[in-house]
Amino acid sequence: MESRWNYNRGEPLQPATPSFAPDGSWFVFDSPATGGGDIYRARRGAAGAVRLTSGPEVEQCPVLSFDTTHVAYIRKSSGYEHLWLMDPNGSNQTQLTRGRVLDSPLTFSSDGSKLFFVRRSWRGRALLPRAELFSINLLPGFKPQIDHLGPFTSVSMQGDVVAWTRFNTSVLSSEIWVSNRVSRTCSKVTIGYAPSLSPDGRRLVSQPPDLKYDTLRITELLNGEAVNKDIPVPYGPKTRPFFSSGGQFIAFRILDSERGGKGSINLIHLDNLTVEKIEMGD
Repeated sequence: MESRWNYNRGEPLQPATPSFAPDGSWFVFDSPATGGGDIYRARRGAAGAVRLTSGPEVEQCPVLSFDTTHVAYIRKSSGYEHLWLMDPNGSNQTQLTRGRVLDSPLTFSSDGSKLFFVRRSWRGRALLPRAELFSINLLPGFKPQIDHLGPFTSVSMQGDVVAWTRFNTSVLSSEIWVSNRVSRTCSKVTIGYAPSLSPDGRRLVSQPPDLKYDTLRITELLNGEAVNKDIPVPYGPKTRPFFSSGGQFIAFRILDSERGGKGSINLIHLDNLTVEKIEMGD
């Protein structure tokens, strides 16, 4: 569960975690309501949603930029997943990546000049995809340039802190590691799955090692110490949790079943660690 969308070749879209504006007032999300998969925009607490994509391809996993001027998303083509970019009203849809890859957007840099994403390919490995972190330059007037950052699956908004999982065969557990690319420090912070860093890189949310359906783990990363706190959440299979771009809450989606379905959006408010359920709007 290392991307916002759980990839299953040949199966219907499984909804991803929605992406919220910094103030939390509106969000973008994907839905299989039309039979395939499309991107929608909705206001928090309001009825109805605006459909942003309507092509025959499956489109999913939207990520909103910090200044809310762009939406990155996946468009599935011939079994592969490529990154696309559009305005928040659905206009100016532009393809960013190509090839025999599975690309999944993570976050924009705070100034919007870069998009960080995870790429899965079969380079150097038999049958199993290899996940690595990349960035793509989005500066106007420049040809998009893709840079390889390493075998990571989460990154802070500035790109200075990265996280990844490593399976420890001696104890048979999935370890979560965090590295500061500026100070060149690296440490194991907890055990679990699907880590996601906060925009400032000072917090991390993950799924506990026993994959409990009623718990998420928040790790504080301050002064070289890692402090873990398990948070009770509504029961059910979940999408990978992500921090909002403003950093004030964690969003995740509880699926109707292991195979997806519409599901429900839930937010963990970090000021008091309460959980709020909100309507989808579609």
